[in-house]
Amino acid sequence: MPDPSKLSNDSSSNINNEEFSFWSQEVRDKISSFTEFIALDTGKSFGEMALVNNKPRGATILWTEDWHFAVMDQEDYRNTLMSLEAKHKESIIYFLS
Repeated sequence: MPDPSKLSNDSSSNINNEEFSFWSQEVRDKISSFTEFIALDTGKSFGEMALVNNKPRGATILWTEDWHFAVMDQEDYRNTLMSLEAKHKESIIYFLS
């Protein structure tokens, strides 16, 4: 895997360097046009709005380090995390009122 400390802000030079040679040139060309929107820290999630709105994710994730992922389907998300987020939102609304 690529060493994140060697990555610059110029994504095209990052993607075409030797450490990314395990990807085909076609994939590297496509990735080089990506724009970094956010860097996620440990414990953060992505794609939940797709589960809430019942639509495909609107972004692609690319990682530069080894990661472990937990995958949830829509039903599991609604039964666990969505209800926790709703309770948190309710407590904020209560606090502000």
